[in-house]
Amino acid sequence: MAVLRYILICLFIASSMAAWGQTISGLYENRTLSFVLEDISKQYNISFAYDSDALESITGTWKFENLNLEQAIDLLVSDNGLKWKDVSGTIVIYRDDEIKNSDDIPWPGKESQIILGEIRDSDTRELLPFAVIVTKSGKHLTTTNSDGKFVLSPNMVKDTLVIHYVGYENNVFVPDRSVPYLEILLKQRDSSLPTIYVESFKSRLVETPPISSIHTINPNKVLGVIGGGESDIYRAVQMLPGVAGALESSNGLFVRGSNSDQTLITYDGFTLYQQDHFFGAFSAVNATAVKNMRIHKGNMEARFGGRVAGVLEIVGNEGNAKKPQVQLDAGPLSIAGLVETTLDKEGKISAVIAGRRSFTNTVFSPTYRSMFNTVYNASVNVSADNSLQTFNKSSDPEFYFQDLNLKLTYRASEKDVLNVSFFAAKDKLYMQYADTSNFEVVNLQDVNYTDESVKQNIGSGLRWVHRWSQKWESLFSVGYSRFAGDYFSTDSIRAIGFQDTTVMFYAENAELKDLDARAELNYNGANHRFQIGTQLNYLNTYNKLNFLGASIPSRSQQGAIFSLYAQDEFELRERWTFRPGIRLNYFGPSKNINPEPRMALVFKAFPRFLKLKASAGIIHQYIHRIREQSIYFNTPDYWQFSGNDNLPVLRSIQYSVGAVANHKSWLLDVEGYIKQNNGLFVNAGIFGRTDSTRYQTEILTGNGTTYGVDVLLQRDWKHQHAWVSYSLIYSRNEFELAEGWQMIHEPYVRQHEAKLYYEYKPKRWGFSALWVVGSGKPFTPYLGKYTFDLPNGTQRTLPVFGDLNSGLLDPYHRLDISAAYHFNLKRTEGKLQFSVFNVYDHRNVRDIQYIAVRDNNDNNDYRVVERKVNMLPFLPSVNLQLRF
Repeated sequence: MAVLRYILICLFIASSMAAWGQTISGLYENRTLSFVLEDISKQYNISFAYDSDALESITGTWKFENLNLEQAIDLLVSDNGLKWKDVSGTIVIYRDDEIKNSDDIPWPGKESQIILGEIRDSDTRELLPFAVIVTKSGKHLTTTNSDGKFVLSPNMVKDTLVIHYVGYENNVFVPDRSVPYLEILLKQRDSSLPTIYVESFKSRLVETPPISSIHTINPNKVLGVIGGGESDIYRAVQMLPGVAGALESSNGLFVRGSNSDQTLITYDGFTLYQQDHFFGAFSAVNATAVKNMRIHKGNMEARFGGRVAGVLEIVGNEGNAKKPQVQLDAGPLSIAGLVETTLDKEGKISAVIAGRRSFTNTVFSPTYRSMFNTVYNASVNVSADNSLQTFNKSSDPEFYFQDLNLKLTYRASEKDVLNVSFFAAKDKLYMQYADTSNFEVVNLQDVNYTDESVKQNIGSGLRWVHRWSQKWESLFSVGYSRFAGDYFSTDSIRAIGFQDTTVMFYAENAELKDLDARAELNYNGANHRFQIGTQLNYLNTYNKLNFLGASIPSRSQQGAIFSLYAQDEFELRERWTFRPGIRLNYFGPSKNINPEPRMALVFKAFPRFLKLKASAGIIHQYIHRIREQSIYFNTPDYWQFSGNDNLPVLRSIQYSVGAVANHKSWLLDVEGYIKQNNGLFVNAGIFGRTDSTRYQTEILTGNGTTYGVDVLLQRDWKHQHAWVSYSLIYSRNEFELAEGWQMIHEPYVRQHEAKLYYEYKPKRWGFSALWVVGSGKPFTPYLGKYTFDLPNGTQRTLPVFGDLNSGLLDPYHRLDISAAYHFNLKRTEGKLQFSVFNVYDHRNVRDIQYIAVRDNNDNNDYRVVERKVNMLPFLPSVNLQLRF
């Protein structure tokens, strides 16, 4: 760290010395002092700060002949009772009797070519990340970074600006160049007070900047994000085009037809691996702990890598820096609390802590019973007809989930911000049930099953942002994440009757450790925004398997990915914005260097109405989640590095082109894309064990191309918000088999998917409706059984399946509705929300699985039966929120 800081200091000194090494020449006759300073600033790129009114009254004649900067400034101020000081690269000119302590002088000057600032919540003083700032003419646009900071270019300083932030009122203002550092406060659009109601105007729930494949959304401002009784941040993202919403899974995000392990999820800089509670029913991230989210679909900035589908950046709440606040949430499954406060009188240190704990191990609400029976039947290979009833008087399941979020923010100065974040999530299950069907393959007797599973994720991150000067800023971050799981992988069987023994049927322990360190330097100039950085990602995976009491050699891998990246963003002739970048990855296990060039551009065809966009780039992925399948056992997923066991490094070349049109309260975003993927794999699993000619290995590798179009039509006016998102995906993948190449469809691709969302918030009430519809998802059909003779004269029967993913499930559709009422009880703000998931109880099918059962009580004669894995049924819920 000390070495990096030394390097940055040297870079900063070098940039500052460049200005001091210049020689200044010129003649100014009968000119004001402010005019001379402005002219020198433009000619020699030097920043000044001064009182324009005071210096406008000083007139004279000055002649410079090859003077250095120090001599020139001395000549200007020597006879006018003025002094000057270099403050972080800016020359501050002042009267000695006006400012006693010159160290307190604001460092950016009035005539600076750029203006820096930050955007905060007017009530809590929290910084607002990913806010959009656009000129009223529509010609120029910028966004705040993940720390809520922004840079205004000279072209933006001259215009009226409009700030958009999801869930907040728009702010229209003219930059005051006499203010060295702008602090802009935004009001929440749904603030409810006892005697006054604040009404928003054209405040969007989803912000879509013209840069390709980016959306920003605040999940706490969208009513329709409760599914299964819990607020789910992923459901808000799944409303966007290109993100699958018909899979009903919060165990990751399926972006543009890719598997969920191809989408990187970061929380305040560290990676999340346990992303769900309740077997994928909803997200493990507490929505109240989240401030904002930004998703990159496909091609992304050079600072991101390691996942080919996209990145979801989650930024946690910083806490109220003005006064303590407490929030309580209660629903049909859990109770949650949030505390945010400042830890000092000056408001420099703020903290937020949010915790959630289910009471499902003691209270069995109707919502919980229905959900558990559905998801548990979908997770075990026991009941062919999904009829397993897990609740009875003799043995009820013991299941609970919990999570904790903590964030501490220290604003040491105007130039330094330090964040410390912590995340922990855990799901634990213990249950017993009996199988009396007499169809159990392994044991002829009735059996008792015992399932135990635990999965947990602990993550922490440290981020330090330091502003060295008006143009230079650095970021240092360290993140650590550890996932450990033994879920649905321990089955103990005890035969009832004369056998009184317990057999350890199947057990697997999985662990993944992820250490990430980053150092980044950012330059925010008048015409360029340059970024250079380095990232080290060290991964360690471990899997231990125990089958029928025998320990199988564990799978353990470790390795590092070292990356260097650089990116520049600049405007050309006011209509073009270019963002070229490059990322170099060194993959330790294979000792290969993979270059990743990136490019994004925007053309302002009609600045106030239409912007065209395009992007291209290369991305590599080095670690994958492997899903095993069995007709006998419940097998958990595990993570594995590329380059081993015939699993290649995944290389994706991506192109996109589109347009963003704005007109009053309407927004239309259309984007087409192509992804050329080399190094795809599919786990054939049980489908590869039919005969000697098909699928010689379980892991099949190949290449593919995915085409698609994403469309988002959004309208926001007064109290109403509505959007329609549509995705068209077509994928063609070919995998190498023993007899040649075969086309296999992506298992997560629905060729068509549409989401229609409407929200109406009249004063204290709020109503929403979400309808999701999608075409059939691919699955592998079962054709029958294959019987052959063995040398010993006996026969053996094996199942025969069709080509992988050659069938299609029925189309998907569901309707969710929600109603919320805001109320006030003295100093307490409350919200009572009623939600119904899957209103008309359509039994959507997630997948087709197969299990083996006996025929005629003969242990050597069995058949494979088809089992439909159902999704969530009709689920009503009531949620109460109190904030005081």
